[in-house]
Amino acid sequence: MKKADIHGEQQPVTKLKKLKPEQVQRIDDYLTSIEEYGEVRLIVQNGQLRYINKLISYLVSAGKPKKKNLQDTE
Repeated sequence: MKKADIHGEQQPVTKLKKLKPEQVQRIDDYLTSIEEYGEVRLIVQNGQLRYINKLISYLVSAGKPKKKNLQDTE
């Protein structure tokens, strides 16, 4: 079975082994929320995804970072 990807190309559908679709979506949301520099770390405990850590970094030479509302710092 194949499914179209974001470019319209057909890709085989693979079954997720460790993550649920909701977790994949949440990881993608965190990745999307990082602007220029940052990391998303997945913490596994007892073989299961337990935590997602988001770290945003700023270049010192770039001046002050933009202020974000509290919802963006989840």
